[in-house]
Amino acid sequence: QKTAYEISLGLVGSEMCIRDRKKDNDYLYQFEYVIENIWRLIHLQDNNPFSDTFGCMDYKFWRDKSVDFADARYQEASATIGILCSKNFDFLRKSKKIPPLSRTYNAFSAGVHYWSKIQNKDGSFDEWYKGERGFAATEFSLIAFGLAYFFLKGRLKKKDEEILRLTSLRAANWLSERDDFVKSNHQAAAVAALAIAYKNFGNRSFASASKRKLTSLLKTQKKEGWFPEVGGMDLGYSFVLLDYVTLSFLFIKPKAHSLSSMKRLLSFLLPHLHPCLLYTSPS
Repeated sequence: QKTAYEISLGLVGSEMCIRDRKKDNDYLYQFEYVIENIWRLIHLQDNNPFSDTFGCMDYKFWRDKSVDFADARYQEASATIGILCSKNFDFLRKSKKIPPLSRTYNAFSAGVHYWSKIQNKDGSFDEWYKGERGFAATEFSLIAFGLAYFFLKGRLKKKDEEILRLTSLRAANWLSERDDFVKSNHQAAAVAALAIAYKNFGNRSFASASKRKLTSLLKTQKKEGWFPEVGGMDLGYSFVLLDYVTLSFLFIKPKAHSLSSMKRLLSFLLPHLHPCLLYTSPS
């Protein structure tokens, strides 16, 4: 299974290299994966405008009713649908490889409104239990909708833009005041989330918070080049951390020591990669 962030990033990458048709292009693979499954993704959403959960992407909540709250992480799928509304994908609409713009945009809009609806008053979101105020749920969903906002400039309807902006600002303000050093990849994701928020809304406090979190994160790097995850080294999360930090570099120009730190991490990771780019955990 792929997370909404992974397939969103696949779309973002495809916008950057949409004409690159190399066989081993991972961005292209993820892009094609989304295109092939876009209708499935849309139908995971509550599409009934008269429902209290209209726009909800958490199938087990709105349809099965097997849980008592909506997991905010599922709303990230709406952002994936939103990125497909970008003008860069109009050629796919013309060839009818993806649904019409009105269909994808309506699903995205409903998802944005529901994301805002389930936001806690302090700006946070829940993932594991009601009232959790989760660091991960807040940052990851902020990244997803932040990327959608970034790529949909000029196509966002006024009401959707306002709701997306206000919800994102509340989430970014909450995130700015908190850290997660137990899981370094979470701290890295916060760096990216706030960098994107700064790019979208121009709030310098978000840029300062992003830089501050990055500085604190880099101080935890071990001599070998890895960052601690729940007290130890984790190859999978190390790649995730690398992904998030370098994503932030697209929105806030990195300093030399930040680039050097990521190069050290990559140098640590590369020997664990197979030629097929799969990785093996050390015994």
